[in-house]
Amino acid sequence: MTARFTGWHMLAIMIGFFGVVIAVNAVMATDAIRTFGGLVVENSYVATTHYNRWLAEGRQQEREGWQAAPTADSTGEVSLRLSRAGRSIDDASVRIIANHPVGLVAQRSFRLHALGGGMYRSDERLPHGRWLVRIEVSAGTERAAFDDEIRA
Repeated sequence: MTARFTGWHMLAIMIGFFGVVIAVNAVMATDAIRTFGGLVVENSYVATTHYNRWLAEGRQQEREGWQAAPTADSTGEVSLRLSRAGRSIDDASVRIIANHPVGLVAQRSFRLHALGGGMYRSDERLPHGRWLVRIEVSAGTERAAFDDEIRA
């Protein structure tokens, strides 16, 4: 003889099903909150008012042939090859602002010193992982900025 399927059985199935759905949603939401701080720009309205200017500056920088190639070695030291129109730049002031992509590690900011031949190197080290870097270059009266990604 088989047991009959009753309303209590259906209630247990529904509670089990929705319990699993709610538990998975709670885990996913908690993980999302822990891994992303939620801040992309300080003030989105102000960022939109500067957007066209930033695009024009980027196009001008490309026309002038600015190039920056950042790398990080196994110790976390950041190196940068800097050039403009195919010529290396040796007399620039270079600053790097490094952000962890999900905001788990505090932002780092440091200067690079010139080694010659368009090469620059940091004295500070980045912790192991993926970093989004903002490279700010000042060479005399000219300025350039680059956004890139490196892995230390």
